[in-house]
Amino acid sequence: MTKQLDEQSPADMDLAGKTVQELLLLVADDDYGLKSASLEILLGMGIERIYPVLEMGVRNDAHADIRNSSMELLVRFGSEALPYLILLLKDSNEEVRNFAAVMLGDIGNRQSVGALIKSLGDKDPNVSHSAAEALGKIGDRSALFPLIELLKGDFWVQYSAIAAISAMRDYRAVPHLLQLLDNELLAAPVIDALGEIADPRALYPLGKILPQAEIMMAGQIAKAIMKIYRNVTESLTFKNSLAEYQQPEHLRNVIDQEGIQKLHLLLESKKEPEIITAAVMLLGWLKDITALPLFFRILENGAFIETVEAAIFSIGKGVTQTLSVAVAEENDNSRIVALRSLRHFGALDHNTYLAPLLASTNESLQLEALEASMIAPDSSLLPIILQLFKTSSAEIRYKAAELLGRYPFSLLDEFLKSLVYCEERESRKLGAYLLCHVKEDGYCRLLDSLIHDVDPEVRKTALQAVGIQQIELAVTLISKALADPDISVRESAVVAVAEFGTPMLVDEILQLLGRNGDSLDYAVVKALGKMKAVTAGDSLLKYLEADDLSRRVEYVLIETLGKISAKPASELICSRYLTHSDADLRRLAVETLGRLGDGNSIQAVEAALNDPHWSVRVAALHVLGDLGGVKELPLLLQAISDPDVMVKKHAIMILGDLRNIAAIPALIQQLTDNEMSKYAFTALLKFGRSVLPWLHRQMIKNYPVEIRIRLIDLIGKIGDSKSVAPLIELLDDPSSGIRLAAIDSAAFCFDSMLLKKLASLKSYDTDQEVKERADLALRTFTMEKYN
Repeated sequence: MTKQLDEQSPADMDLAGKTVQELLLLVADDDYGLKSASLEILLGMGIERIYPVLEMGVRNDAHADIRNSSMELLVRFGSEALPYLILLLKDSNEEVRNFAAVMLGDIGNRQSVGALIKSLGDKDPNVSHSAAEALGKIGDRSALFPLIELLKGDFWVQYSAIAAISAMRDYRAVPHLLQLLDNELLAAPVIDALGEIADPRALYPLGKILPQAEIMMAGQIAKAIMKIYRNVTESLTFKNSLAEYQQPEHLRNVIDQEGIQKLHLLLESKKEPEIITAAVMLLGWLKDITALPLFFRILENGAFIETVEAAIFSIGKGVTQTLSVAVAEENDNSRIVALRSLRHFGALDHNTYLAPLLASTNESLQLEALEASMIAPDSSLLPIILQLFKTSSAEIRYKAAELLGRYPFSLLDEFLKSLVYCEERESRKLGAYLLCHVKEDGYCRLLDSLIHDVDPEVRKTALQAVGIQQIELAVTLISKALADPDISVRESAVVAVAEFGTPMLVDEILQLLGRNGDSLDYAVVKALGKMKAVTAGDSLLKYLEADDLSRRVEYVLIETLGKISAKPASELICSRYLTHSDADLRRLAVETLGRLGDGNSIQAVEAALNDPHWSVRVAALHVLGDLGGVKELPLLLQAISDPDVMVKKHAIMILGDLRNIAAIPALIQQLTDNEMSKYAFTALLKFGRSVLPWLHRQMIKNYPVEIRIRLIDLIGKIGDSKSVAPLIELLDDPSSGIRLAAIDSAAFCFDSMLLKKLASLKSYDTDQEVKERADLALRTFTMEKYN
């Protein structure tokens, strides 16, 4: 189709005179390079003014460009477009309803969840499908059970529901997904969803179907099992009962010998990288030594180096004999992994392995051989290492210098002299560079020569050596270098002083301030902060009061005054920077005042909670959180009501870090907030087992069912045996939702008190889902394979 704007070039166009439709065409055509400018104009018009045109665009089947641009613009309007799009969800045209659901998913605002849930029952399966996808993107927990209901529908909506549930990662869906594992059409997306949710209850069902699965599905199963075990490992911080899932003991109960053979087949089949990675990791966790030849075969692809290495580390020292053979293989990747693994296990034979590897043309292999040589430097390798230092790339040179620093100085003395006293500048620079790594009090004579070298680059490198080695005998040399005629050398001398980390030559360094340009000023101030030069406070404050500072120097001055706790700076920072037009400087001012910590500074920090920029308010919250006293708690609690999402999030997470029990009621209330629920949950989780008695009391109170369920989830996540008795009492709760949540949490507490009650629920509960969940919990508890 010929475009309406083809006759004009971008340079000829006056966008201000274009109609909405013409601007929409420009949004659709990147070739004109006017998309961003056109979008800006359209957004500036406001949705109320141009919505009629956008709606016609969405309905325009004859012009795809107009329709796509209209949809893109509606999504750009974000929450402003919600009322219009929610109305379109009820349109008589099924295609319009479908587009509306897609756009609501792209916007991702939780206010559309209710309308999208209703659209799950749309008579058109495409609309239902798009509504499910949108709910998956938004991730609101309230959509879970409506999505689960779709699992009873036809394939098209089942598939979209599974994808949405997978995106939500809500463990409550696991029992429903497990029932679909034997569905030939849905097994693949179900397996993927179980991997994303990463609930341990899926392990046995997945392990059971692994041996019989065709190769592609076996790869999906392997990925899912790996994800679940990784999630369990991460959860051990909070949940002591998950120690039952530590590999390899538990994994051997999940994957039998036939399953192991299927994992071998996956490695031989050269499937997608994620599948190969999963198979390698699982075989490593299973400590399957017989898989090593397969591991080395796949190392033809260097992308698997770290994965294979991690698996070998998991298998343990029993593989050292095989590794010793692999060092001599032709494949350099195999040699790298074998060498690194032997080093990890402390089983290196230097004389046998390292000399030929150091002489390799593969830099990665050379680097690994140099790293291996660090363990016990061998004098027979010294000529090779010296040659590498002189002639190789910067990366090899750095590693070689690091290794040479471990040899006795007497073995390097002549080599160093040949470099330091050489006529070629590059050789002298190499000598200075090597002195950054070789430490010997007697080599100050060499440094003296280099610091007085005619070439500034050599002098700078020598000063770097002094700083890195922190040679006190060379401080006088640094002092002289502070007056070097080359400004870059003076800067290097300042940096070298700072490396000592203790105040020295402070007066000499201060004399450089304001006389040598912005770059040196920055280095001076930075160095004084790094040295914690408290005596420099007055001079730095006086310098900050100047009006002609660059922003870079001004910024580092404020930062440094905080580092050295220059309390006299509080007044200037409060008066000049807390009201500065630059939000970054206001934020830095708050952080600096927090470091100063006097009464005036803290009072100013509290006032910053009303700053117009969210990042400044967040900085103030972190300062108050670090103080963590009784006075600060009300201010942090108040910040939960801040209109900005980021401020609310940080307030909640800081309260979790403080673990003050007085904050728990406010955090519980946030469990019903669509935006803040996950942060409140994480914050409460940080309280750990110490808060369990309190949670046990709260979960039986007259809160809305959703809050009680979240509290029960939290108790299950902590997973302490002390929670078993309180959770058993909830198994008689009149709400089936509460009983289901209690079953899920209790199942991971691993206490025999549960068996009788779960068996009773399985047989006699009035709710079919509760019966099925009790049965699943029993099988989880007893570590049996599922049917």
